[in-house]
Amino acid sequence: MGSRHETNLETELTAPQGNFAVQRYPKRQNERLRAWDAADEYLLNYVGQPDIDNDLSGLTMLAQRHSALVVNDSFGALAIALAADMSDAASLVSWSDSYLAHRALTANIENNEPGLPIRTVSGLDSPGDSFDLVLIKVPKSNSFLEDQLLRLRPCLSADTKIVAAGMVKHVHSSTLQIFERILGPTRTSLAKKKARLIHTKFDPTLTPPPTPWPVSWKTNGIDVSSYAGVFSAAKLDIGTRFLIDNLPTDLPSSADPAEFNLVDLGCGNGVIGTVAASVYPGAEPTFLDESYAAVASAERTFRSAFPERTAHFAVCTGLAEAANHENQIDVVVTNPPFHQNQAMTDAVAWDMFNDAHRYLADAGELWVVGNRHLGYHTKLKRVFGNCETIASNRKFVVLKSQKSKR
Repeated sequence: MGSRHETNLETELTAPQGNFAVQRYPKRQNERLRAWDAADEYLLNYVGQPDIDNDLSGLTMLAQRHSALVVNDSFGALAIALAADMSDAASLVSWSDSYLAHRALTANIENNEPGLPIRTVSGLDSPGDSFDLVLIKVPKSNSFLEDQLLRLRPCLSADTKIVAAGMVKHVHSSTLQIFERILGPTRTSLAKKKARLIHTKFDPTLTPPPTPWPVSWKTNGIDVSSYAGVFSAAKLDIGTRFLIDNLPTDLPSSADPAEFNLVDLGCGNGVIGTVAASVYPGAEPTFLDESYAAVASAERTFRSAFPERTAHFAVCTGLAEAANHENQIDVVVTNPPFHQNQAMTDAVAWDMFNDAHRYLADAGELWVVGNRHLGYHTKLKRVFGNCETIASNRKFVVLKSQKSKR
């Protein structure tokens, strides 16, 4: 099967299952990063081409399998290629903590075969029962991998075929030990294009300990909760600490002291928005993140501190889900990520800054912390026309930009 749209070298994935148009999400002009990596290619080649070590025996065996699960599929490349060659009676589930990954999968299905039956499930929910085939992209975080495999155990049987893939730099002896300790006997493949496969045989007799997540710790008198995989899950990172210590105590002129709209954008475990809400008793905060685990963590953090206060929580791609219309939000606070999945990029920060400018009220403010070398002040001046340095040290800056009155 091929794509129904024109493709180029950056968007055309060629695999044994066919050629597919797969793009990163959200779609950006002049995108230079691909929506898959060598580990995705290695995994698809292994499943799609029979060889001496491959007991799947290629596409014929895959088509006969009743159910398959894909874990941590960043933009849908794995799920779309696999679903294209599965039988109509088979089912495929994509299991991910990333809302953006699910949106990317939906968009890329439309680019290839609209209506392709792939079910998406959040990483905090059970993906289902007794999968015949499980394909896993190895995440960077060992604690996140450990939590995922513990959640995955009830979905497996002794007959489940489990194959994981990752770039060599993310597959260490500790990675293999996690697979072996939680699922069963594990071995690795030879490296190809700096990628490696992990083969695990499920052992139903193992009794690993339950997941320790979510964990809790205290800062600024607040009990912070974090699920696995959330940024700075086990302790307060120094950038966030710097922002918290320098949050402005005066409100923008757009805000009503008794009631104003505060948004923690890319909230992680919600510590920034919760501390800001403690500074401003009249704030009705909203916590937004594309990670299901992050938003669940933020809700636990805020509810622990303020069980009676009104707050809103949404897994989403941006401020459109937090505002009924543009020019509505008074304050946005954020510690933007400078990566998407495992790629370093400032595109996410750019999106956040533009989103904030669109939805902030006149004279509303965006408060940002970032590494000095990222040059956020230049970007903010381009978007807002102004940028004030609230605080700085050798590594971080806290910046404030205000939306000009129309």
